[in-house]
Amino acid sequence: MFVFSEYIFGNRILAFYDIGSDTAEQYLSLYAMLIRKLQSGDLTLWGADNGFGINLNMLNMTNPALMIVYFVGAVIGTERMPYMLIWVYMLEILAAGISCYLYLSVFRLDERAKAMAAYMYSLSGFIMVWGQHYQFAIVPTLLILEMLFIERCIRCPRKWKGLTIMTAILVFNSMYIAYMSLIFCAFYVCVRVFMRRLRSFKRYFWDAFHLAWVMGLGVGIGCVTLLPAVAAILSVSSRLATQDSLYYRLFGMKYPKIYYSTLIGRLFGSTFKGISDYRGFFNYYEDPCLFFSILFVILLAQYVFLIPSISVHVAELAEQSGKKYRVNKVKLIACQYVLLVFVPACLSWAGTGTIFNGFTTFFSRYMFICMPYFALIASFTLNEIIRTKKVNYIGLALGGTITARFCLVYYIDTGISNPKYAALTHLICCVLICAVLLLYTIDRLDFIRKYLIIALAGLLFVDVTVDNIANFRGRDTVLKGGKYFEELYDEDTLSAIKWIQQNDGQWYRIEKTYGATMATDSMVQGYHPISAYNSTQNANIQNYINMYWDDVLYNDINHYLYVLGSADTTQSKLCGIKYVLSKNSDAVIPGTEPVQQFGDVYVYRFRDVGNICSYYPYSDASKTFGTASDGFTGTVTVDYERRDTTAQIYMKDIGKDSRIDGDVTVIQQGVLFIAIPFENGWSVYVDGEKTEMLKANEGFIGVELEAGVHEISLRYVCPGLIKGILITIFSIILFILFYVLIRRRDQRTDGRDDWHRVTPAEILIGTLLIPVIRRVNPELAEKYRANIDPPASRQSTRRKSQRRKRTMPEQTKTETQKKELSGKGKRTGKSTRESETNKPQRKMSGSAARAGKKRAVRDGEEAGRRKPRKDSEQRVPAVKKQRTTSDKTSFDRKNTKTASKSGPLDGQKEKWKERLNGVKGKLDIGMYFRRKNEENQMELFDDEMEEEDS
Repeated sequence: MFVFSEYIFGNRILAFYDIGSDTAEQYLSLYAMLIRKLQSGDLTLWGADNGFGINLNMLNMTNPALMIVYFVGAVIGTERMPYMLIWVYMLEILAAGISCYLYLSVFRLDERAKAMAAYMYSLSGFIMVWGQHYQFAIVPTLLILEMLFIERCIRCPRKWKGLTIMTAILVFNSMYIAYMSLIFCAFYVCVRVFMRRLRSFKRYFWDAFHLAWVMGLGVGIGCVTLLPAVAAILSVSSRLATQDSLYYRLFGMKYPKIYYSTLIGRLFGSTFKGISDYRGFFNYYEDPCLFFSILFVILLAQYVFLIPSISVHVAELAEQSGKKYRVNKVKLIACQYVLLVFVPACLSWAGTGTIFNGFTTFFSRYMFICMPYFALIASFTLNEIIRTKKVNYIGLALGGTITARFCLVYYIDTGISNPKYAALTHLICCVLICAVLLLYTIDRLDFIRKYLIIALAGLLFVDVTVDNIANFRGRDTVLKGGKYFEELYDEDTLSAIKWIQQNDGQWYRIEKTYGATMATDSMVQGYHPISAYNSTQNANIQNYINMYWDDVLYNDINHYLYVLGSADTTQSKLCGIKYVLSKNSDAVIPGTEPVQQFGDVYVYRFRDVGNICSYYPYSDASKTFGTASDGFTGTVTVDYERRDTTAQIYMKDIGKDSRIDGDVTVIQQGVLFIAIPFENGWSVYVDGEKTEMLKANEGFIGVELEAGVHEISLRYVCPGLIKGILITIFSIILFILFYVLIRRRDQRTDGRDDWHRVTPAEILIGTLLIPVIRRVNPELAEKYRANIDPPASRQSTRRKSQRRKRTMPEQTKTETQKKELSGKGKRTGKSTRESETNKPQRKMSGSAARAGKKRAVRDGEEAGRRKPRKDSEQRVPAVKKQRTTSDKTSFDRKNTKTASKSGPLDGQKEKWKERLNGVKGKLDIGMYFRRKNEENQMELFDDEMEEEDS
């Protein structure tokens, strides 16, 4: 709240002009367009109000945090939507901290160490810098939750369902983020399985395969968004366009020297290189954002020296907990040192950025994968310091000196206008943190150690808070109720657009010579333009702009502004621009005429433009044929000045971006030009029949027509969407099937025997193939069944049978069952109580522990009521007498077929008989003692069963 006070209580909105202007110029308008589509019920995946039109899968529509913005914005309105962005951002920061804490809780760490590491994680440089771009703030949360479920699945493979669902959420969020995250998670799985369970290559392979299959199933469930995004990028996006060879992209590209100084400098402070006048490698956002607090840098130096001590402690904890797979100390130490060298090497190699950016060119957005590693280092190092009350003095001196040096350099550097107070605060915190850690090691100060930990947490709070303030205070932002909103929701402009749409029902384009944003007013105000502020432009449209209308370019090939190229009226008309709004009554736009005025807004119209279509006879169209990789089989080039003016064309705007219908009447064969971007997903139907599309003027749709009257219909179906839905449905069915099969298997075996050896895939394959194999080779089928479905152990089988006996009503028990119960002590040769005391202590489950506590309380109460017995009177398990059917009521009847042996209560029979004569009245004493004997026997049996269950 303190960091964002200007945005919560002040006059600022979380949208910037100085650096990161995408937030004000693109994202706010884009979110408004999606909210309008929700409000109107147009859930199609084509956005006609974004430039020439765009596949919405190129954008982050399914981000969980942004979906909150969309649905709440649909209720409160697009004008109030920007006010809630700061609250969503704070929610993402809180979610990152909680998720990190849950992940660290998997390991046996000190609560204070976990809390401080989670705090560093939630307010790290990546979240506070890249998070300003909205969609990236949720990424660290999703990544560390994925790692949390991986850890749970490694420790208990039965918990595979959570990992599958979490992977599906990660893929659903963003294909680009999922691609980077899953590459890292694959590496994480390989390392963690190696550190925990390596006994043989076969075993290592199957453990890794189990996790890979579970995560792969989650990817399949997320294909509903994954395949459309992949199809959009591979078909028309220029993101992956490059002429360099793969070898050059991986090994030929190298970072300049300034990159390494930036990489190191941004580890000590997010703003050390400046913000609006940034002096780093690339820019404030795109460069590595590795700041994790000054405390982390000092702990990192400690970690180098404390790895052996940390590893020994982890191995001891594993041994004490009785885990089946002991931790190898040497292997653990070696892995940590290798990672400590491997991670910086990857950050320094340009090929790493190339791989994480789809093998195109290096990028630094993948730096969020370092944050969980930093959190582990910080938490384990703090835990070791708190546990041993010692620090490595060499590491402390090294970390403190290096940190102080960088903070001092950036404080006195006059070439960079970074916030000087941030560098000074980092320097002071560095000195104080070193002092606190040093005092913590003094044994005589043991009584203030808890206060030193509080002081350390306070210094961490100050250090991180000041760095975050430097990122957000004094920025050039959109103001609440300022000029941005006044122009974007200008009543005169909205009235003019509404009048045009009410009086002209055709599909055309509108442009403006003014605006609240550079080129994205249309997404808020709801009209079809050609101006665009978009970094994911259709590659075909880029080719058209380069060849025919490069006057509209500003900044780069992805940003178009109509007013820059308004003098070229030929291309304006070809693209279907029919109306132009201006606040100048003397606007000089050749070929237009004023038609209406609303306040200070004037509406101009091109006289000879009807809609986005124009018709060209074959004699006036240059046509070529060929086959290209994106599927089109012909190209055509047209000139608007040579169009057929006799053609009658009417194209209706029905309010759905993905559908255009119309009628065309022509007197000769030719080509109909449609100013819709040529892209996979569009289909043209002529008189109800699907017709092959031509690529017109490098970027638009063309279709051949015969002379006559034709009905034209254009439909857009997002490429990859149908396949993605089918794969998602199939994966969900597979998920449910695995769950049912595994649940039945668990019920059949009643235990966890060898579960980790079996993956869901093996269970499914075995279930389908074993019946077929059994007909050919029964022995092979049974052998395979034993591998995928191991029989219950003797202990489990006995436990199940005895549970059934125990829960069986007394009158339904057979004589054979009673013999088995009475002979238990006879087989062992010692009392059950005595045998239980000799058993090794084992860790009990929750239910068994609770049962044990109840038994202890019960035994304590009974012990308080009973007198201590002599050694000769101690109970021993007795075999129950065999009674005849002739007499079942008398206890000491002599004419039975089998004589009974003395029970554990015979020694006190006379005493109890005297008491009961006065209390029980006519109660049969023999029946009483027989029942009491059986109850004691069952009590001993229950105790044994509870011990076995535990």
